[in-house]
Amino acid sequence: MNRAPGIEENRRIAALLRDYAGLLEAQGADGFRIRAYRAAADTADRLDEPLSAIRDREGRDGLVALPAIGRGIAGAITQILDTGRWAQLERLQGELSPETLLRTLPGIGPALAEQLAEEDGIESLEELEAALHDPDVKLAGIGPRRRSALIPVLAERLGRAPGRGRARHGGPLPPVTLLLTVDG
Repeated sequence: MNRAPGIEENRRIAALLRDYAGLLEAQGADGFRIRAYRAAADTADRLDEPLSAIRDREGRDGLVALPAIGRGIAGAITQILDTGRWAQLERLQGELSPETLLRTLPGIGPALAEQLAEEDGIESLEELEAALHDPDVKLAGIGPRRRSALIPVLAERLGRAPGRGRARHGGPLPPVTLLLTVDG
């Protein structure tokens, strides 16, 4: 079978997805997640077209349309295609410090990344996203403009649908404490 150029890139991405599934399994993670990453790896391996070509032509939605590839895995594939690296895998492997991970975001340099990790205890992109959506959380060095700029970047990076994690009126979701008070 004559495969298109770039198929080796698919094999490399499939190997990274399998590595991630293996690390999840070794850490006793949920079997569903493990199977999802392995199924996505199988899809990447079977493609006769490079993932990069699909993404370039159809965007992330083109990746999500592939069997066994959801928004989160499409986000991982996009990061690998764009940077050659996958921060989530590196974190799981213990190769990426929180400061290095945070510095992968636009507008966060070494000093702010260290401040977020050390003073605010932010160790993952998910933690930063949650903090940015909570109006009660004040992060040193993150004002309203930087907060507004980071929220869509994190949504894209984490494979979230636009607007997910936000109330319909466009504002942040109310804090859990308020919901518990109202519900109680």
